[in-house]
Amino acid sequence: MTEFQVSLLRAINVGGRNRVSMSRLRAIYEQLGCREVSTYLQSGNVIFASPDEPAVVSTRAEAALELELGMRFRILGRTHVGLGRIVDEDPYPGAEPTHHHVVFLSGPANPKGLAAIAVAAAAGEAFVATDTEIHLLLPNGIGRSRIVPALTERTLGVVPTTRNWRTVGQLHELSRPRP
Repeated sequence: MTEFQVSLLRAINVGGRNRVSMSRLRAIYEQLGCREVSTYLQSGNVIFASPDEPAVVSTRAEAALELELGMRFRILGRTHVGLGRIVDEDPYPGAEPTHHHVVFLSGPANPKGLAAIAVAAAAGEAFVATDTEIHLLLPNGIGRSRIVPALTERTLGVVPTTRNWRTVGQLHELSRPRP
């Protein structure tokens, strides 16, 4: 059985900036020795098999993207098992999927950053933080959220990248072990 993992690229193909074709992204991961490489959506979600740990693949992919494309992206890696934990520990079961987002973190957020998010939250907005993710409940949508502007590397002290709940579920399914 092959173990799969996911790379989450931060700030790729957002608002017409940092454009990278998904076929080029797949080719770069294949050059790094990853197998069965696929992408999901145009926002930098790469699913692949590798014997290396996600952090190792992320570091190598960041360097390859900078070398080959001249662009610097931060990449956060997760295993299928790690994504399963996120899905299984859903703090907002039954919430509208378009209102639930997961902020993936490169490490634990600093407590002052989390306090700033709590202060910024509008009525009805909520979040639950773990060591490596922040679950957001944004009933007015991500575009109108008062929490989202506080979710910066400067505020949190770590690299964040956000995916909506549907994407998290799809990435978990797409990274499912294959016989």
